[in-house]
Amino acid sequence: MDIPTVKAETRKASGSRAAGRLRRTGKLPGIVYGHKQDTVPILLDRHDLELHMKHGRICFRWTWSKAQPCLIKDAQYDHLGAMLVHIDLARVDLNERVKVRVPVELRGNPKAWRKVASCGRSSPTWKSSVWWLSIPERIRIDVAHLALGEVL
Repeated sequence: MDIPTVKAETRKASGSRAAGRLRRTGKLPGIVYGHKQDTVPILLDRHDLELHMKHGRICFRWTWSKAQPCLIKDAQYDHLGAMLVHIDLARVDLNERVKVRVPVELRGNPKAWRKVASCGRSSPTWKSSVWWLSIPERIRIDVAHLALGEVL
């Protein structure tokens, strides 16, 4: 798995007005915590992080004083759900397992679709505890063999 490196800098100003000013300049306020270390308020480039997130990446190495592996724990969006406004990153140890949700991609068209006028697909996820370096981007499942009423 390719783990991207995201450059971060320390955030000095706090509060909603300061965060709004930072967002207008293309920066994203965030916080890094975990592993019995101090929490660090950080600034990231919003555009770069959103590109990584659109490709389904939830693991990063963030560089501040040194490169540290981290995992997205929470992403907060504005009231319309369009713009990322804050990110929470949790430090991880390469020798421990982490709990994550991985998207499931359904491949193919089930036999039942030929008999039914309209079918809906949900976006299922799979929750598991895995090693940090082996988190899959998605799980692909072939559903072409499923008949009407069958369940995986």
